[in-house]
Amino acid sequence: MIDVVIVQFSPEFFIKSFFPIHYIMRSARLIKFLLLFVVFASLIEATHAELIKIRDITDAVTIDAPQVLDVGYQYNALLNGMPYSKTMTSISSKGLTWIGNNGCISTYLVQFAIPVKWVRCQPYEDGTAKLTFGGAIWPLFVGKEFFITADLGYFNLRRNCKVESAQRVKTGMGEFDTLKVVCKDTSNLLVWYLSLSDGQTVYHEHSNSHYNFFNIYETVE
Repeated sequence: MIDVVIVQFSPEFFIKSFFPIHYIMRSARLIKFLLLFVVFASLIEATHAELIKIRDITDAVTIDAPQVLDVGYQYNALLNGMPYSKTMTSISSKGLTWIGNNGCISTYLVQFAIPVKWVRCQPYEDGTAKLTFGGAIWPLFVGKEFFITADLGYFNLRRNCKVESAQRVKTGMGEFDTLKVVCKDTSNLLVWYLSLSDGQTVYHEHSNSHYNFFNIYETVE
């Protein structure tokens, strides 16, 4: 006579045996991470796609001087799709000082150069620079070239700039006639689209090969 033993497994036992709870939780976290990555990547792509070139401007156009700003002026933009702002806190012979909503405090003599002073501006360590200019920057017109050298104390950084073209572009704020200014140095590539009407930056790209970032600023007002 053979005794037959029937063992019944509950659905709960089956799930715990073949799908351990820690595995399920890790999988859920992985899926959540992947979804967040896809959303973030789509935001960057959507922001990048906001700049649409409509046509080249063939007329002779210039921007005679930088945008006129007053203390308290606030620059508002989308930085890689997320709200970003900085406010001008002072104007002096040393430059224009800004504080961003990320805590970065920076003083600029001219927007195309690195700051002459910066504090809490990640990923950079706090520092200062002395600038010298190779040629007049203003007025800007297609074909204009100039360079800026920054003495950082431990090495000199030369940034070469050129006004590459005049373009009518479209962003999330509308259509603008602009000058496209491109600046390069040992680790940075920067592109500005400046409005012909007031010199305002309507779109700006900044990539850095040393710190491995690519930032897109789209002015929103």
